[in-house]
Amino acid sequence: MSVSSLLGALLVLLCCFAGSTWGGTCDFTFPSGHYYNLNALAEQHPPEKPASVTVQYNGGTETYLWAPCNVIPEATCSGPTTEPNAGLCQQGSSNHNIGVGPTPTWTEGKEALLAIFTDCYSVSTSPPTIQLQYSKGDDSRSSQITITCEPSGGSDSGFQADEDSNGNPEHPPLHYNLKWSSSASWACPQSSPPTPSGGGGGSGGLSGGWIFIIV
Repeated sequence: MSVSSLLGALLVLLCCFAGSTWGGTCDFTFPSGHYYNLNALAEQHPPEKPASVTVQYNGGTETYLWAPCNVIPEATCSGPTTEPNAGLCQQGSSNHNIGVGPTPTWTEGKEALLAIFTDCYSVSTSPPTIQLQYSKGDDSRSSQITITCEPSGGSDSGFQADEDSNGNPEHPPLHYNLKWSSSASWACPQSSPPTPSGGGGGSGGLSGGWIFIIV
C-alpha cells in the first residue's frame, strides 16, 4: 500500500471516530454542522400520547408506538417477556419492546458502506434525511425511524411504516422500519444549536468534526 493510500485510510478511520453519531436524547449536532432538535415533536407526543401507526400485514394487525425523547409507559407496552424502557413498542397479538429508549443512535444522510468499517461515513442527500436507531429490544429487536425534511410548505406525512415491497415494515426479521416526513423545524437541519442558557438537556457524547494528524 502506498503512503498516500495509507494516509487516506487513516483519515477515514479518524473521521469515523470524530463523526461517530453518539449522544443526544432529543437534539444532536452532526459532523456536517447540521443541528436537529426533536423537542417540539416530543411535546406533541409525550409518553402518555405516543405517535402511532397501525399496519395490516399477512392477516394480522400491528400498531407501532414511538415516544420521541422518552420511553413508553410499561402499562402501555406490557407483555410476559417485554423489556422495560421501550422507546418504541409493537402492539398486536403480543406486545414487544422494539428498541430501548430514550436515547437513539443518530445518523445523517445515506450511509455509505465501506469495505471494513460501516456506520461512520455519510453522504448528503436531498431532501435532508436522518435516521434514529433504537436497539436492545425484546429478543434483540431493533428499529429505525427515518426523518425526512420536506421543502418549505410541504405536507406532513405523520408517523408511518416504512414497508418493503410486500407491505411489511419488519425487514430484516426483528428489525422494524418507520418514517416521518415534514417541513416542521424539528424535521429539518438547522445551521447551529441555540446558545446554551444554562438549563435543559443538550447533545451528549462526542462533538462532530475532523481530526488531522501531522506525520
